Amino acid sequence: MRRIAAVATTALLGAGVMLAGCGGSSDPAGTGTTATAVASSTATGGTGTAAGAQEAVSAAYTVLRAESYVSEGTTSQKIDASGLDASVRDEVQDQLSSEAADVATRTRVESSERMAIAQEVGGRSQQIVLYDGEVFVSPDGTTWARATGAAAKAFSQAAGIGKLDPASLFTDLVSAGAAEVNGQPATRYTGAVDTAATGSAIESLIGGLGGLGSAVGDAVSLRSGTVEVLVDDASGAVARQDLSITLALDFDAIAKAAGEAEGGSLGSVLLTSAGSEVITRAGGDVTVTKPTATKTVSTVVALGEFLIS
Repeated sequence: MRRIAAVATTALLGAGVMLAGCGGSSDPAGTGTTATAVASSTATGGTGTAAGAQEAVSAAYTVLRAESYVSEGTTSQKIDASGLDASVRDEVQDQLSSEAADVATRTRVESSERMAIAQEVGGRSQQIVLYDGEVFVSPDGTTWARATGAAAKAFSQAAGIGKLDPASLFTDLVSAGAAEVNGQPATRYTGAVDTAATGSAIESLIGGLGGLGSAVGDAVSLRSGTVEVLVDDASGAVARQDLSITLALDFDAIAKAAGEAEGGSLGSVLLTSAGSEVITRAGGDVTVTKPTATKTVSTVVALGEFLIS
């Protein structure tokens, strides 16, 4: 069961990293893209129209991604294992609940090649550093492993998907009036997470990890989601984003991926996650340091086991 839990944790990590990438760093699109988006928004009737809102949010992510920044986030997560077979329900509930506790996240982005994500989960630190193409992970913030092979590919896949325009993963965006972030005037946009587009991105991310990833990808599905984006009126950059999603994990597929398939149906687990991320230092002086690794993890299972050790 520990192996199954490790694979399930990896599936959650893959989906979580991809969704976190909605507001993360990517290659700057350049001022030309921003200007085009803003101009298009005006031409289509302004941000009060659906097309205008979509363009405005897209432009706001472009502005943010073109600079360094620090963000602070909180996420509340809940595991519902009631849909699992009684033979595995309690153990899975206990294991995944420890990984899906309330999470505090601090993300530091120096550039598209250097990013540090520190998470406080249930009283312990879990950290990820992407540094010039290398990937480092830590379950406690002190012991670091360098991820290689299939383990590293989990993050390179996420980086590639992270270059998508986050607004393309949202639908029904509308302007919802004036707001304020960090004492500064902002405009609020609300909408839904496009389950088809985002689900395909998650499947592509996890499924790109070879045979195991393909099996795990079959286990993850996005049921629903909502989004709220606040855009700073002065800079035009995203100043805050709130995201709520519900994911389903099919444990028959996860057990198969872990090489521990059992007879009958194990059922599914639901993960409900609600998070808020506030940009605190857009354009500030941000430096990401390369960690010193004491071991290497090269498989997806080893990555999951290291992170829950």
